[in-house]
Amino acid sequence: MTEPNRQSGEKEERIIEIEIERLRPFKEHPFQVKDKTRVRSLIFRLATLAYHRRILFIDFFSRLILPPALR
Repeated sequence: MTEPNRQSGEKEERIIEIEIERLRPFKEHPFQVKDKTRVRSLIFRLATLAYHRRILFIDFFSRLILPPALR
């Protein structure tokens, strides 16, 4: 989001927090996730690697992904 800077006339960027429920996909956006199964598999592999390296890993949906041995 940008707002005009009153002193210089330039736009000032700022971060705005919104509820995740308000997010909607953009139709025809070039960066859409097409193969959710492969993405979830990649996330799981990264979480497993993070566990072995003792790093906390949280996926895009804000749920901790645990390797099968920890479930």
